[in-house]
Amino acid sequence: MLKLDPPNRSSDQRLAFKESKVYDRWEMSKNILYLALPIIVGQVFGLFVEMLNLVFAGRLGDPIYVAAVGLGNMYANVTCLLIIFGLNTAIATLCSQAYGSGNLHLVGVYLNKGRIANVLFFIPIFGIMFLCEPFLTIIGMDPQASKLAQQYTYGMVCALFFQGQFDAIRQYLNAIKQSEVITYIMIASSIYHCIILYILVDYLDWGIYGCSWGTLITYVVNTLILSVYCMRKESLKESFFFPTKECFENMWDYFKIGIPSSAMISIEWWSFELQAVMSSYLGILYGGSMVIMINTLVMTSMVPYGASIVAAVLIGNSLGEGKPQKAVLYLKLVTGYTLFSTAVVGGLLLLLRNQVAQLFTNQQDLLTVVTANYPYTALFLFLHSFALAMSGGLRGLGKQGLAISCMFVAFFLFGHPLSALFCFYFKLGLPGITMGFTCGSLAVSIMYFVYLMFICNWSQISKKIRQQMKKPEESYVNNASLKEKLLE
Repeated sequence: MLKLDPPNRSSDQRLAFKESKVYDRWEMSKNILYLALPIIVGQVFGLFVEMLNLVFAGRLGDPIYVAAVGLGNMYANVTCLLIIFGLNTAIATLCSQAYGSGNLHLVGVYLNKGRIANVLFFIPIFGIMFLCEPFLTIIGMDPQASKLAQQYTYGMVCALFFQGQFDAIRQYLNAIKQSEVITYIMIASSIYHCIILYILVDYLDWGIYGCSWGTLITYVVNTLILSVYCMRKESLKESFFFPTKECFENMWDYFKIGIPSSAMISIEWWSFELQAVMSSYLGILYGGSMVIMINTLVMTSMVPYGASIVAAVLIGNSLGEGKPQKAVLYLKLVTGYTLFSTAVVGGLLLLLRNQVAQLFTNQQDLLTVVTANYPYTALFLFLHSFALAMSGGLRGLGKQGLAISCMFVAFFLFGHPLSALFCFYFKLGLPGITMGFTCGSLAVSIMYFVYLMFICNWSQISKKIRQQMKKPEESYVNNASLKEKLLE
């Protein structure tokens, strides 16, 4: 008798479409906390390398060295790190989905695809890094500061290559929920980077070269330590291996996720740079104040950015397992905890705004402007944390392309024009710039929310992911099962 039942009804159909289990929110909350803490702590300490470079540049006795390191970091971030880090977030998306489906070999394949893509993209970036001085000169920066910034980037070129490889492995470990080692390495690197800079900058008197070459040494050490750890850890042997022929095949499948991921991060951070440029037309005082406000945002945004990574990993895992309802619940929980924690951080920023501002400057005119604008910064931080949590959901789904469209419309067609309108036409100054940017963040949050809660077919996407992540032997068993049923 001919039977037409689906060949894998017991797994895909039951898990993806007839999911009826009531999940324990407390256990899920513990999973979120367990994954979020090392990620957030690691990100915070990851900022210390650039900050220490600025501190030791300030010890050279001339403010121009601080300006040069700041400009060099800005150029490196915009032209290199944002692109590479964005490209690497595809590793978190694909590896988390493969890990959720139980295909550890495919996890390793996606890691190696990401590292290969990293190398390919770094080839043109390598050349662009040597154009730092001409670029800074064209946009009107001080010629001497631009020249020193170029000297600083000479050592940073190789450092950024190793940082890109380190970040690729970090995304892989985040995806398989083994990110504690990253935290330990980042804390340790803050200590030995300080020692390295003391030797090169203070003791050997290498000046600004000491800052860049010290960064290279730190990033090389970080990458070597992490690579050796992964190679020697028994539980990672199935997913951490050297690239094989399989890893070079169908690279476009990786780029379809990687390029939009890179664009997501780049659009957001370029928007911050555009805010700084806009504020510079108000005068040096307001331009400097906006730089301090942006740096404050970078520090305080580590919590929602970490939450975005957590959402992407846990949602990707759940979809790979064939549990779309669990993925939706994770999104809701992560978003709720993100809003709560960011409200606490924003409240502390308001209460301690004088002390926070003094971390960046001791000039009274700057302090007055910055502290007056911190309430607008806190409001933006709270609203933008919702957008970041939602963006983690889109990354977990593999919908980075949709996120780019939403971000472009929200910021470049809505937020930035409003910033210019409020700042210059209505003469609101810095508050106007921040208010316009906040409107853009609110717009992208609404678009993300509407898609994720009312439009997205989570079950269908989960089914598609499970099909893509199947092990070869599973496909063989399913085909054999279908043949047997047809022959009965």
